[in-house]
Amino acid sequence: MSAGPYSPVAVLAEIAFCFRCRNAKVLWPDGSRRPTWFTVDPDSKPAQDLLQRLDAAAGEDRDAS
Repeated sequence: MSAGPYSPVAVLAEIAFCFRCRNAKVLWPDGSRRPTWFTVDPDSKPAQDLLQRLDAAAGEDRDAS
């Protein structure tokens, strides 16, 4: 399978979320795209859904505590 720019195995971008500081950092493999920072509303439904998915992938149950 080819690892071209739009293939299922190509890394398009990596995003590091900080729910505490309400920011996200975008890391582009080629380093050429902007913006690289954006604000996140950690209390929004999409952010909470993402956080639950990340917890599930890590094997944690946030609602159990």
